[in-house]
Amino acid sequence: MRRILGRPVARVEAAPARAIPSSQVYDVVCDDGSRFAVKAELNAVVGATGRADLLETEWQALSLLAARGCAVVQPVAVDRGARFLVTRWAEGPTLYDACQAVAGVDPGVAAACLKRLRAIERACAADADTHAPHAAPRDDAVLVDEFAAAFARAREAYYVCLDAGQSLAARTVRTCDEAWNELWVDLADAPIALGPVDVNARNLVLSPDGPVFLDFAAVGWDWPERRAAQYMTAMGRAGDRGRVACALTPNAVGMCPDFAARSTRRLEGHCLLTACLAVARLLDRAGPDEWPRWPDSGGARAESARLTLARGHVGESAPATALRAAVADGWRV
Repeated sequence: MRRILGRPVARVEAAPARAIPSSQVYDVVCDDGSRFAVKAELNAVVGATGRADLLETEWQALSLLAARGCAVVQPVAVDRGARFLVTRWAEGPTLYDACQAVAGVDPGVAAACLKRLRAIERACAADADTHAPHAAPRDDAVLVDEFAAAFARAREAYYVCLDAGQSLAARTVRTCDEAWNELWVDLADAPIALGPVDVNARNLVLSPDGPVFLDFAAVGWDWPERRAAQYMTAMGRAGDRGRVACALTPNAVGMCPDFAARSTRRLEGHCLLTACLAVARLLDRAGPDEWPRWPDSGGARAESARLTLARGHVGESAPATALRAAVADGWRV
């Protein structure tokens, strides 16, 4: 560590490992009090795209974004031989941690997250040619196919939720089917943007200087509204008793002039889908052709997922409103 940082090291601690790790991050404090995150790449060959090296992608992306003044963790050094990437340590809780508080996330903080994410996407667009050798190539058909699979998982989990609440009546299903069809039309044919791929609430730090985005080892194309919804939703995780919660509110979204009415509607749709996918994580099934079961539908994490699904609206969207209302009526929340 001393060779990489160029100064004596006082303390090194490993950050918690991910469920499917591509790297290990170390919290390093030097004798002079400076603090760094040192990422040691475990995947030393190529990234998920089959073409982009994770280390090179992240160094390039952070360097470009930092040069444009974006709210990303500040890159310090890279050692390609040892496969280490060094950044300044981002102080503060993650958005995931903030979502676990009963009071939730302040609307002004959530709005700042959205504004800074939009700035990152604009910077990626400006440097698209430079990012191209490291980013997943744009393929709209592949993106829609992947989204269709996620949409189907979300829809299935939604109906499991209604079934568990004993509200899967034929009339309700007809109304909800129409809403799901309208939601697909709203979301599938919309502009996409280049930006980070590993988007979740643990990769967003609420520092004293404002939100800071972490982890740019993969860069690719997605809908800005889906990227925002996934960053701003704490999905919970087995083993940490974390609850499901969305940091966004209509008030927070209203503070972001970038969101026109249509974009706000799509954001609401993607927030609904993300809540459904949080429910999907709580389900299991006996076999590939079996209807999923919700074994702990009465647990605290399950309750938080239902509340987020029923009450977590962030903007006006007729199909999303109908779908949320059916859950609220079925579970009486």
